[in-house]
Amino acid sequence: MSCRKICYLFFFLLLGTFQGFASHIVGGYIRYDCLGISSGNAIDYQVELVLYRDNIRGNPGATFTQFVPLTIFTNGVSNVQSLSLQSTKFIVDSIEDPCFVRIDSIQIQEGRYTGVVSLNRERPHLLVYQRCCRNNSIDNLQKPTDDWGSTWTIEVPIFNVTGCNSSPQYNSNPPVAFCPTQPLNIDLSMTDADGDSLVYSFCAPFTSPQFNPEPNPAQAPPYSEVQFLLPQTPTFPVPSAPPVSINSQTGLLTGSPTTIGQYVVGFCISEYRNGVLLSTSRRDIQINTANCNPVILSAVQDQTLLCDGRTVNFQNNTPPVPGYNIKGYFWDFGDPSTLADTSRLTNPSYTYPDTGLYTITLIANPGLRCSDTTTKDFLVYEQLNPQIEVDGLFCEDSNSIDFIAGGSYESYATISWNFGPSASISTSNLDTVRNVQFSGPLNSFTVDLQVDQDICTENRSIVIQLDPNPVAVFQLDIDEICAPFPVIFSDQSNVFGPADFIWSFGDGDSAFVRNPTHIYQQNGDYEVVLEVRTTDFCIDTVQFRDSVFASRSFSPNQINFDYSPKSGCPPLVVSFSDSSDYIGSAQYFWDLDNNQLSNAANPSFTYTDSGFYDIGLLLITADSCADTLNLRIDSAIEVLPSPQADLVLSKDSSTLKEATVNVDARGSRDYNSGEMFFEGGLISRSNFTTYTVEDTGHFQFSWIAENQFSCLDTALAEFFVYDVYQFEIPNIFTPNGDGVNDAFRVRACGVYDYNIVIYNRFGKEVYKSNSLLQGWDGYINDRKAKPGVYFYKIVIKDLNGEYLDFQGSLTLLYE
Repeated sequence: MSCRKICYLFFFLLLGTFQGFASHIVGGYIRYDCLGISSGNAIDYQVELVLYRDNIRGNPGATFTQFVPLTIFTNGVSNVQSLSLQSTKFIVDSIEDPCFVRIDSIQIQEGRYTGVVSLNRERPHLLVYQRCCRNNSIDNLQKPTDDWGSTWTIEVPIFNVTGCNSSPQYNSNPPVAFCPTQPLNIDLSMTDADGDSLVYSFCAPFTSPQFNPEPNPAQAPPYSEVQFLLPQTPTFPVPSAPPVSINSQTGLLTGSPTTIGQYVVGFCISEYRNGVLLSTSRRDIQINTANCNPVILSAVQDQTLLCDGRTVNFQNNTPPVPGYNIKGYFWDFGDPSTLADTSRLTNPSYTYPDTGLYTITLIANPGLRCSDTTTKDFLVYEQLNPQIEVDGLFCEDSNSIDFIAGGSYESYATISWNFGPSASISTSNLDTVRNVQFSGPLNSFTVDLQVDQDICTENRSIVIQLDPNPVAVFQLDIDEICAPFPVIFSDQSNVFGPADFIWSFGDGDSAFVRNPTHIYQQNGDYEVVLEVRTTDFCIDTVQFRDSVFASRSFSPNQINFDYSPKSGCPPLVVSFSDSSDYIGSAQYFWDLDNNQLSNAANPSFTYTDSGFYDIGLLLITADSCADTLNLRIDSAIEVLPSPQADLVLSKDSSTLKEATVNVDARGSRDYNSGEMFFEGGLISRSNFTTYTVEDTGHFQFSWIAENQFSCLDTALAEFFVYDVYQFEIPNIFTPNGDGVNDAFRVRACGVYDYNIVIYNRFGKEVYKSNSLLQGWDGYINDRKAKPGVYFYKIVIKDLNGEYLDFQGSLTLLYE
């Protein structure tokens, strides 16, 4: 039924694995480009080293190093230069064989190293890079295979002979994997930018020393070849038929490996110009072969449903293959009446024209060599899916139920009902049985239906539940109200299943929700009726009645307010606060006397005149229990008498020298005491005083009068003092301690900034100050100054804001 063919997958891995940190390298090559003359005999070459590493099977911690040593041999002398890592990338598997099974253990990463080297133009050179240790699973080398290392070489010919020669460039990477059962056609060719001829041939790969993973410098030539395990040789490296070979002109690798394993294949690329060999580059690859044919076991579900109808849903039970995606399916449903009974869906469905026995065919990977086919017989019958349908009255007190055999079944099917011993009809073979009644102490009864069709039998059961008849009951949150007032009705009925609720509120209005709210707009006595009508199973109609009485006498609304203070001196600010208790909302109409009205809930008002004031509040409520309430308090507020303060100044302005003024409050009336203030500071408790202002500017005098009720009144008066400019500099002073003219001090008025410096006759500073209140006392450093002539320099800012300079002399005498 299933095909199981053994074929082999093989893939190329560029060789070069080594132990320890080097075990991840699996191949590489060296090439170069001539850049031209550097200086003198030196020629610059761009050298490229390409390494490949196994990203999975090598050392898990190994990565491409940042630098590698390149050894240059010239006439037996070695020179090492470092190449730096430029880029890395993963090589994508390009296998297109539809039966190729992905191998998770293969992941090849490429690393490219470059560097510029300067070489002597008169000599040939050999570029070498070595790494130790191939992997130990190679099948065509003598064991142990991890004793064999890798050496990559390329020759640079004499510049003076060949000119600026560049080595050829590989056209593509070797493929990671392919299936050997198909003819090989692998392009290992190169392209030479100089147009030189290239010759491809098998050759034995070079090994490398085992004592050093990365010799630096590399071992000098000659190099040893790896030893093949017979019957494999360098020219017949892989068991194959036809033998694996390389075309010397095209570099095309052909052949077909026949044995599972890992094999090293080495080849050389020789570059000729005009028949003269210029250079030889060595490269080796690794051929890995493995099972290439997936084991596919197509499978169709077992038939478990026989009477499921002529439309069959098929289930594809083909198991998954690790590492492989099945390329498709082909179904043949075995319908002899048509050629369109096929599908390529994974899980299709098909509708047969008739019942019967059909052979189903499923092919996985149709048309491929790795396909598999399964066949299975299916019996197709008409659908059998009966259902029990019921209708009628399902009440405990009275019930009458009709039973119908519905669903899907054929007319020739046999029907058997069993209603049980509590039913008025115990059994029946009809598809519809009407007016079956149940009785007894229980309220639930099991009814069974059996339908036989073809070879199938289906059983269905239903439990008949009888519900109690409904009982209508309701409650209301309040039954004595005042209109308009909302009443909340709460249904408390005992109802099973859906029901209709019909309310009649006794005032002509009605509602059809289970828990309504109704507003009675007028006072009166109302009868409320609830009618409950069940609409499913136990269908019945019941009523319940109650009453609501609405009257103004049930109104809870009350008016009240408070205010503070109730008495005081003017201006008296009184705050009013409503403390009324009412339902719903209200409008406020305050009469604060003195023709003052307010509609605020909690107003305030300032009373300025002495006397008594009446206060009234009119409250009009809305919504529930609408009402108009009125409250008035006579002589509610007393505003006490106030004194009359008066303040007069003898003059309203003066110069600073004449800034003495009489402050007179004797014109005040109706007071017992008072206090006089200048700029907020107390200056007298008398109603008359004389005061001298000592600075310029605008100033305020105030008089606060107080009467026997502790009421106050304040009178204010403004006084302006201005300055007159005066600046006098004396020319002599006598600091002899007699108290007369003992200091050199200027006399100034209207001066705001002041700076003075005094010098002796030699120009040395002896005194300086910025205060008009200080003067020179004739001392220099705590010693009396010598009598004689001194010189001063003074800078001031006058009352107009102008700066003035004064310079002159003064005389100091002690007599």
